[in-house]
Amino acid sequence: EAAEKRPVRGSDTCYLKFKSVHGVSPSYIESMPLGDGSKIRGSRFYLVVIDELAQVPDKILDMVIRPMAATTLEPMENVRRLARQKRLIETGLAVEDDFDDPTVNKMIMASSGFYKFNHMWRRMKDYWRQMDEDKRHGYAVWQIPHWDLPEGFLDANNINEARRVMSESEFRMEYEAAMI
Repeated sequence: EAAEKRPVRGSDTCYLKFKSVHGVSPSYIESMPLGDGSKIRGSRFYLVVIDELAQVPDKILDMVIRPMAATTLEPMENVRRLARQKRLIETGLAVEDDFDDPTVNKMIMASSGFYKFNHMWRRMKDYWRQMDEDKRHGYAVWQIPHWDLPEGFLDANNINEARRVMSESEFRMEYEAAMI
């Protein structure tokens, strides 16, 4: 009911646009194939969700996907807002803490656990360091093993079979969010 119409599927994309609410511009979801990154280069998004981050080549992540989320929503309005804030601070009428950060640009990166030689582990360590050093960091890292999920969320028989047939390290990565 929230969508304008059913999802539109192309040969390698899917697009879903939502209805406008209270005069706010409508949101949309677009899923695209990663490939080598050449087909998606130049796209712009404010929220990027990357599934199975460990499998995404780090160069494509940094050189193609991250730039997609670099342009702010309404960039010129943001430029004027920052100029107003700067003038208020310079004249002593406000301090930096008086202003909220209206940033909407976000990247959500999700993945099963993987090997520590992968770029995902380096990123996780960097985010933890940022979180320790700066309370206004904007990062969160969660490792969620299967036992922390609500009962019934996963099929217990499937988990037991996986434990029997997978190597210990494979099971730990896939079901315990472990970095090996």
